[in-house]
Amino acid sequence: MKDLEIRFIKESDIDTLVLFYEDVIDYIHTTDIKLRWEKGVYPAKDFLLEAAKNNTLITFCSGDEIIGSCVVNSNFIEEYNTVPWQIKCDASKVLILHAFAINPEYMRKGYAKKSLKMLLDYFANKGYCAMRLDVATCNYKAASLYPQLGFKFICEHKMQYPSTGVISFYMYEYLF
Repeated sequence: MKDLEIRFIKESDIDTLVLFYEDVIDYIHTTDIKLRWEKGVYPAKDFLLEAAKNNTLITFCSGDEIIGSCVVNSNFIEEYNTVPWQIKCDASKVLILHAFAINPEYMRKGYAKKSLKMLLDYFANKGYCAMRLDVATCNYKAASLYPQLGFKFICEHKMQYPSTGVISFYMYEYLF
């Protein structure tokens, strides 16, 4: 397995990340996992650019190769407020994981687990109380990954994103 390092992406590198996510989307469309990720819709270039401006667009790299990527910030949709989370704390102390993806060449080789472990270790002593995320119920592979890393399944919850419409999501929380 290749060594990885966390890198925060700058605005000038955004086109590389757009291509990365387009490759992931192309691959997803060949599988039985029917995520509603679409080119130009989610994760859209403006979403990634905003994350880069805010220093919240993260890649997991081996040399110059992007193995994985995600956005980590404190932004969430209103439906998150109705989830029975394990802990109540100030929203600015909660991290939300968005658009976590692994390069298709490295899927099913342990890189998702390795990348998430690095991410949790990175944020462990930075004053946050939890990391939260949602996984579309159709994404059974991701749903099985998060508990292996200490994320607790909280509930199944219907939510609406512009890219998905109203669908069910599995809600997970990791306490630091």
